[in-house]
Amino acid sequence: VYREIDAQVAEEESLPVTSGAWIGDADAADPIVDGSPADEAGLQPGDIITAVDGLQVDRSNPLDLQVLRFAPGDEVTLDVLRDGENLELQATLGTRPADL
Repeated sequence: VYREIDAQVAEEESLPVTSGAWIGDADAADPIVDGSPADEAGLQPGDIITAVDGLQVDRSNPLDLQVLRFAPGDEVTLDVLRDGENLELQATLGTRPADL
């Protein structure tokens, strides 16, 4: 579960950036599904995905549309902001469950 970040969300949640995909929010008890590609990549609640394979995540390029550029099984590099530190995580994409 993630939430697209814009200036309003960044202000409301005191986030350090005004674009990206924020993993989890106040309504999500556990935003990372065990065994999912996000879990396997090492994403954690509170992480902010800022880019996918070098393409910035923003209103013009939201996360859900970015992953459509790839096929299940493709490996992508996620630029992630975690507690003020920039990280690069490798994720192998899967298929999205019908109930999400």
